[in-house]
Amino acid sequence: NHPPIVNTKPNVVYQLDFVYGVETTDNRKHLAFNTQGELVYMAASTGIILDWVATHVVKILGGKEIQDKPKGKTRVDPLFHNDDITCLKISNDRTLVASGQVGAEPWVFVWSSVDGTLKS
Repeated sequence: NHPPIVNTKPNVVYQLDFVYGVETTDNRKHLAFNTQGELVYMAASTGIILDWVATHVVKILGGKEIQDKPKGKTRVDPLFHNDDITCLKISNDRTLVASGQVGAEPWVFVWSSVDGTLKS
């Protein structure tokens, strides 16, 4: 006997603690260092800032639960990626990072490379 199927969304909020792995076969120039010497890279629809030397603390840019219309992938939350990030470019002064996604709506965002805050 199995428990009954529940078709409602659970009342939970998630938070990423760490992201393991990075996909590199379809992406180029996907790793960079910011002004603090932290590694900036992407995995799926999330950008990661990793203090890989001292604390191993991860800061997330673009990783958030978003609402998409089913099968249409029409964006409801315009502040975060809703598909895989396929390109990442850090500014010459290493303070900003731009991330771009694949898909029907290929959004590009500019973030602080130090704390992950959205700039545009």
